[in-house]
Amino acid sequence: MAQLTHPLKILQVIDRLDAGGAERVMVDLSNILCRNGHLVTTIAILDHGLLGNDLDKNITKVDLRRTSRFSFRPMRTLSRQAKNHDILHVHMRHNLKYVWLVKMLFPFKAKIIFHDHYGKINVDRTVPVSLKWAMGKAIYIGVSKQLADWAREKAGLPWDQVFYLSNIIIRKDVNTPSVPESEGIRLVMVSNIRKEKNIEFAIKIAKKLSGNGETNLTIYGQIVDRGYYDQLKGIIEGLGITDRVSFVHDCMDIQPELHRYNLAIHTAKSETGPLVLIEYLCQGLPFISFRTGEVIDQLKEEIPDFIIDNFEADAWIQRIRHIQSMNNREELVNLYRKYYSAENYYRRCMKIYEKSLTC
Repeated sequence: MAQLTHPLKILQVIDRLDAGGAERVMVDLSNILCRNGHLVTTIAILDHGLLGNDLDKNITKVDLRRTSRFSFRPMRTLSRQAKNHDILHVHMRHNLKYVWLVKMLFPFKAKIIFHDHYGKINVDRTVPVSLKWAMGKAIYIGVSKQLADWAREKAGLPWDQVFYLSNIIIRKDVNTPSVPESEGIRLVMVSNIRKEKNIEFAIKIAKKLSGNGETNLTIYGQIVDRGYYDQLKGIIEGLGITDRVSFVHDCMDIQPELHRYNLAIHTAKSETGPLVLIEYLCQGLPFISFRTGEVIDQLKEEIPDFIIDNFEADAWIQRIRHIQSMNNREELVNLYRKYYSAENYYRRCMKIYEKSLTC
């Protein structure tokens, strides 16, 4: 396949850039493309949100500020933008269905790339009819092999229309000291507040650890499910550890915060990434994670002690104690460089773009 010799005009589409894995991927990918000489525009169907501030200053930002799914004015704006670009790169399923509707009503010729970040693929492999229609003419990118297999086997997409592109994180240089050992166990969990993240198990771990010395758990994430958040607060009060567990809801850049902690914990039962594990790696922060997601599949041979396949609290406690005794922060940063560099990600993404423009 001949390589492209000119900059592409690329339109990246999402509903809103709040804190989240898919949102972080879109920002990082947009910046990588822009810094490699391509002309990038980002469209937010609602508005760019706080994470939009992390976009490169050379990226054009367009807010549709849609108030209704069937408002014609934002549809026309999106269609006009698409007509001025080579590629329309859409993130997340609900946004693809909206773009498909726009194309039906206000046709454009730009190639559609659908970037699927769906995190419940372990528990939901259904193919809604509306999603199947929307995917029909798009090039599909799954952030995990599971998603790519789903697209071919369950959704019935042609093999040459489906690609797998694992997530990456752009590492930031954070010149801050590590937490002294005398501070005890300072656990961190980065997770938006929703039930599938299984946050109550992390709280249970914090409770069991607090009986054996000073332990604190800080949970960074936005409240997606208010009822679940209230339930978690009730659990914390019931366990008597309100002074040991805290929430931070307004952090849009987690990497500079990670030096405050000496161990991260990830308890979600189903994930595609999880992207946050790459952030832990790039800052050399040891973690313990349930065995789910593409990152775990990639790293399970490299750092098997960091991965656990059950939800038995005593087993997690034992593993945490073991990881505490290890001194492998530089090893973790090297693993990040090995698997998740921006240069490799850019090359892989461009091959997908080249394919989309020739099919």
